[in-house]
Amino acid sequence: MTTLQQLQSDYGKVDCRDLGSRKLEQLRDGLKEVVSAEIVTADSGREFIELLKKFRKAVAENDKLHGDNYPQLLNSLLSVGEDGLYSNSLRFIFELIQNVDDCDYKDSSDCKLDMRFDFENDEIILTYNEIGFTPFNVFAITGIAEAAKNVSSEKNQIGEKGIGFKSVFGVANKVWIRSGWFSFELHKENFTIPVPIYKNFEFCNGTQMTLYVPGKAKQIYKEIKGQYCKRDALFSRNPLLFLNKLTSLKFYFDTFRSMEFHVSRTENEDFETFKIERDIDISVDLRDYENGSEVKVREIIHCTRYTYYVTFSKMACRARYGEKTQVGQENGKAMILSVVVPDTDYITTVGNGALYSFLPTQLKLNVPIVCHVPFKLDASREFVDPQDNNLWFKEASNYLSELIEKVYLDYCHKVKENIVRYLPDKNKSLFAINNGKEECLTEQKCFNGAHYLDLPIFYTVDNNYKKSDEIFCFSESENIDEPEKVYRLMENQNSLFLSPIPVGRFSIKIATGIKRQMFKQALNPGIKSSAILDYLDSVNYDYPENLIREFEPINITQAQLENIIKHKRLLKALRTISSNDIKNNKRFKLEITDGNFQAISDLFDDEFEMSDIPEAAKKYLSYCNNKCLCLDEKDDFFLPCHNVLLLSANNPLSSFASFCYVIDEKDTFSILIKMREASKELDHYENGDCSDEEYLRRLCNIRKIIKESLGKDGYRSYLDIILKSGTDRSRFIQELLQNADDCLYDQEVTPTFSLSINENTIITEYNETGFTRANIRSITAIGESTKNKLLSNNNKSIGEKGVGFKTIFAISSKITIHSGNYHFSLSDKEPTIPRVINDAGVDSVSGTKMEIELKGGEAFPTYKEKDILELCLCLRNLKKLTIGKHNVTINDTDDKRTITIGSRNYVFKCFHHDFTIVDEATLEERMNWSRVISADQQIVFFVPEFSIEKNYYFPLYCGLPTKHKIRIPIAIDAPFSLTTSREKIETEGSKWNNTIRSEMYAALLGVIDSLKSDERARVLRFLRFQPRRMGNTIVYVNKTFGDEEEFLNGYDLLAQLRTKEIVPTYNNDVFAVPIQHTAYRFPEAAVYIISKLSLSEYEGINSASVIDKGTSDCDSVLNALACEEANYSIVLPIIFKYAERFIRDEVFRTALYEYLVEAPDKYTEKIKDLKIIPVYGLESNSTEYISWKEDGIFVKPNSSRSGDNYYVLNEKILSKSNCEAIYSANINEMSIEYEHSRYNAMLKEIITSEKDITSIYKYIIAEYKAGRLTKNDSFGLLRANHVPLKNALGQITMNELFTCEQEKQGYFTTKLLMEITVHEECRNLAKDLCYRPLNEIHYDDLRYYEELTQDEVEELLDEPDHYFVNYEELLRSFYRDGLLSDALLQEYNLEYLSYGGYDTASYSFEFPSEQVENRASLAEHIRKLWKTPVRIITVEEMRSVQKIKTHDGKQFPYDRSYSRNIMLNTYSPEGRNDLCFCQMCLTPKPKGYIEVNNIEISPEYFFSQLRITLCLECSKKFEALRRNDSIRNAFIESIIDYDIYDESTVEISIGSGDTITFTAKHLAEIQEILKQKPKSHK
Repeated sequence: MTTLQQLQSDYGKVDCRDLGSRKLEQLRDGLKEVVSAEIVTADSGREFIELLKKFRKAVAENDKLHGDNYPQLLNSLLSVGEDGLYSNSLRFIFELIQNVDDCDYKDSSDCKLDMRFDFENDEIILTYNEIGFTPFNVFAITGIAEAAKNVSSEKNQIGEKGIGFKSVFGVANKVWIRSGWFSFELHKENFTIPVPIYKNFEFCNGTQMTLYVPGKAKQIYKEIKGQYCKRDALFSRNPLLFLNKLTSLKFYFDTFRSMEFHVSRTENEDFETFKIERDIDISVDLRDYENGSEVKVREIIHCTRYTYYVTFSKMACRARYGEKTQVGQENGKAMILSVVVPDTDYITTVGNGALYSFLPTQLKLNVPIVCHVPFKLDASREFVDPQDNNLWFKEASNYLSELIEKVYLDYCHKVKENIVRYLPDKNKSLFAINNGKEECLTEQKCFNGAHYLDLPIFYTVDNNYKKSDEIFCFSESENIDEPEKVYRLMENQNSLFLSPIPVGRFSIKIATGIKRQMFKQALNPGIKSSAILDYLDSVNYDYPENLIREFEPINITQAQLENIIKHKRLLKALRTISSNDIKNNKRFKLEITDGNFQAISDLFDDEFEMSDIPEAAKKYLSYCNNKCLCLDEKDDFFLPCHNVLLLSANNPLSSFASFCYVIDEKDTFSILIKMREASKELDHYENGDCSDEEYLRRLCNIRKIIKESLGKDGYRSYLDIILKSGTDRSRFIQELLQNADDCLYDQEVTPTFSLSINENTIITEYNETGFTRANIRSITAIGESTKNKLLSNNNKSIGEKGVGFKTIFAISSKITIHSGNYHFSLSDKEPTIPRVINDAGVDSVSGTKMEIELKGGEAFPTYKEKDILELCLCLRNLKKLTIGKHNVTINDTDDKRTITIGSRNYVFKCFHHDFTIVDEATLEERMNWSRVISADQQIVFFVPEFSIEKNYYFPLYCGLPTKHKIRIPIAIDAPFSLTTSREKIETEGSKWNNTIRSEMYAALLGVIDSLKSDERARVLRFLRFQPRRMGNTIVYVNKTFGDEEEFLNGYDLLAQLRTKEIVPTYNNDVFAVPIQHTAYRFPEAAVYIISKLSLSEYEGINSASVIDKGTSDCDSVLNALACEEANYSIVLPIIFKYAERFIRDEVFRTALYEYLVEAPDKYTEKIKDLKIIPVYGLESNSTEYISWKEDGIFVKPNSSRSGDNYYVLNEKILSKSNCEAIYSANINEMSIEYEHSRYNAMLKEIITSEKDITSIYKYIIAEYKAGRLTKNDSFGLLRANHVPLKNALGQITMNELFTCEQEKQGYFTTKLLMEITVHEECRNLAKDLCYRPLNEIHYDDLRYYEELTQDEVEELLDEPDHYFVNYEELLRSFYRDGLLSDALLQEYNLEYLSYGGYDTASYSFEFPSEQVENRASLAEHIRKLWKTPVRIITVEEMRSVQKIKTHDGKQFPYDRSYSRNIMLNTYSPEGRNDLCFCQMCLTPKPKGYIEVNNIEISPEYFFSQLRITLCLECSKKFEALRRNDSIRNAFIESIIDYDIYDESTVEISIGSGDTITFTAKHLAEIQEILKQKPKSHK
């Protein structure tokens, strides 16, 4: 009987709950002893599963003794996340792969695992071709911690089908396993209990495992693709990399979507202890289907794999597997360690590696390698379990250390310098930090970076391998181009390592300052010096000045020196330093220790002396004892050393000139040497008998030699001079004109010049005699001047064909010249070198023709007629010119020059000043070597006889215009010496120019003297001075030229002028001498008078004492000449006598006021008597002149007439400020307020002081009719002072009168009414005075004590309209006083008046009512009233009366009738305007018997709404109640608190039993006024 059969017999029918511990152990041991041979059918397979299930269920029941939640705890521990063993959600994939790799296969070369993902059914199906599950495999995969007891002592297995497998339940609900005759499921909730599945069973070759992952299959596939299909994951998280058997792993969904991992392997060779496999490939192939197209991606890494075959000791095995283990107990446990290193090209993409223990762990490395070590892992299988540093862990660590060393020592030969890319930092471990889980490894020194740096793995340029402390690297900042070459040139004990990356983290020595060290080494004698300098030159080393100075003093031999000189950059640096030191009066300490020195004076010929050289160079040479050392170098070579000057032996003089030029570029010594050498040679050819063509050729060659001798820098400087000289682009035409004007012309021809433009070419032609050799030499010269051989009256030449002409090249690229037999061209690049034109067709030319090609972007400037005039004014030979479209002719007579441009003539009066220069030094300065200058010179002044534009100034001419502007209306042509640009004169240290300046001003005085008789004061326009304060003194400086022209203005012209008879007087024959003070400057006003008078009227004034300024503005000149002004004592008598006579003349008047403003105060009273003040008349815009009026003259803006009692100053003629200054008084402005105040003060004075009321009335009515009362707002004054008016009887009275409407005027004829009615004449005035209307009179208003007549009663009744509102009151009062008879009462049915009341019994009236339609609108209306409240105030006006005062401070009479009428109308019965309800007794009464009372006892603000209407009886009662504070306050509070709804009338209690009735609207208005009243006033 087989074991399985025996178990089935013993336990097949036993309930799992009946299995005790002994039976469980027996069943367990029996299940482990079942072998595969017993499982030959599906039934046997199912029987084994059933027995196993029974066993596992019994165990599970026992596990509950640990607690009811124990199974759930196990479940969570085997899951992924914070509560589980696994941190990676895909860890179960590794565990499954591990299980597959541990299986047995028939063919070890064909070990494959396929995982198919079924997205529709959420299944993952694993299929692998192993031999199949054994009974023990089934037992192990359903158990926990079972596998260790079955570890093979022979096989190298990764793990056992046990706890790792359970990680699948972190994602799967159940797993179905089919293998051979086995078919069962494991469920997540009880994953140790197998459930047999044999429905439709078929035998399974190999193994198939199906994971049911509801809702997760697709996501898991995407995670695998995202995490593992990248190079870094392929390297550091590759599930195949260190497996024993699997070579292929495929994840797929269908044929279009799959991932397939591959790792190439070789057969194990057991006899090897260390194996190296090159060219290992790790790859993954991804196929996907995205956006309708198939995607194929292949990632591959080329690697080297190192395998180390080791054996763990028996004791280590016991430490690892337990004391009872059989593993390794014979010869130990053979194991494998491996390291995979990626090729250098893959480092960047794979990143740093990780630690594997067959499968990847969570431990990362700090270097791009991965290693497999059979460490024991913790339960999560993600970290190393050191087991308290047991022997297994220690041996594994030692084996890994040995392997890593072997890897580095081998791999450095493959990658050479790139080995540093695989090393950890010196102070870091091989393993990366990971929450302390790595500490068991990082704390071991054998894995520290410093350990590996001590290995000979660094490949040096010497082709050997060194340790890190035996090598060095160049600093990256050094930018060494050829490091190996530099290393060979330098002296260094360590070997050079050329690292591909920065090595600071390895603490490898970094060499800095390499070029400095090389330079220092080159300064020492040695065979490498030249090679070092060659290298430094090749890398364009700049030899910094601070570096060179570090090595001062530098002592070298001549041999070393010659080596240095060969290196131009170093030579340039040394020369720059040394030259700059000389400029700063120092010497660079570069000393030559040997050599054949000689005196530098030996280099000079007789034409030059040491005194000619620049001062700085002279001082330097004195320190060197004037010694030089000549070397075989180019002509421009030089090097100033500390003890000697190095020069060229080939041309020492030219070399010395180059030295002088560098030391002082402004000094001409160096160029003089070059020029003199060339000049001598040219003298020979110029006077020789060679042909013209040959002369040009030789001249060209010599000019080339001169250019070369100057050197590139020197010649470039000369070109810069040309460009700077030609900065004014319009100046080149002046140079062309100069050249043409300076030429010689035959006497029979008219000197003619033409300039035309053809596209970008300017063509000039002039009929001179033609170029000479001297001309060509001059026009191509540098520093020569041969054209102007003689500056004299007979040979007047503006300049030379030299630098001035070459300024044309500032805008021209090429000039072609044809003149006689000479045909050549000059270019802007070589303006000194003539290029011969050899065209066969070129013939001899009469005159000269130039073709000037403009540079790109340059254009011929446009010239206006004014510009042409400037160009041609001072030409000396040319008489006919054509410049573009302008045709010019010049015609000279004895004293005039006429220039005609087109059809317009410009005439100038000419003045020639001839003089002779007698000072020889001055002439010698101007001669400038070969130039011959005549002592006889001429200055020409051109005075225009036409009007010139304002602000236009002629330029100063030196034949042609310069940039100096003459600020007086005259043109001057003077032979000043000019700068190179020919635009300005030389101003520093020029004796010649000092002389010319003196003669120019002498000539100016001559021009003034010649013109003064004809032009009188106008001649002073040729003088210009400017005042300048120096301390407390005003001095006048010459400003004949522009303000910045210090040299030209630097002549004391004023001292000369003050001694000349130059000031014109009113005696035409006399010109005063300023310094003698015989003539005075009279003010313009006095001059005006004098000019209008005859000599007999001069009041004894000598006409020769009055300066005649004419119409010219020459005050500034007269001030400068110190011409005094005439005293006021002389001038004012004339003014006083004639001022009023001429005051209406504007010229005189303006001058007069200006003069009187400054008059002394002692003359003010006299001036006040003059009628010279312009004021407006009473007629608009009329002006009259008056004398001073105290408080009678005002200014009034926008007014053109004076007032009735004041004058308005006409400020258009005399300003307020000037008037105040003249009269030393203030003039007030007449404002409307002031005018009103002034008028009303006068009015009050009249009406209060005048006793005759008739006079007062007539005055007032006249003023009213004239509109002045209205204009001056005088009605308030009249109301306050109660003025007399006329009544209808024609009487002027002080009694109160009343106004009657226009239609009623004259209607009443009785004395009673006419006596109190305003007369028609003053009715409008009375209305403006707010007189009350006649129809509102009360009985108290009447002053009538006679018995009423029938006519008077009828007029008072005025039936049927009842004109008089209070007629009943009037008639009742007359009756009461006995002035109305009973007969008249009876006649007019007025008996009821005798009863004291109005008979209302027969009438029925309704009390007025009015609802509140819109409370919000009403409240807003009251709010607006409160914004500008009207106060009731008390003021004293003869007597104290109440007035009202608005928010802006204005006051008005307190008119109670306004409020009374409003309230009476509010409470009138409908249709009866003569009656009004009493709000207390509700009885309608005639309005005359109604009083209007304020609800407040002392109102502060004016609001008509705060009043109520009461009959006489109720009014007294209300006033008594109102005086009681408590009753009044309660009444006010009741008003405020009452809630108004839709009622029309409201009753408010007051006192104990009385009420006041309001319309609802009236009450609402009162409420809002009281509510919104400011708190401070409540």
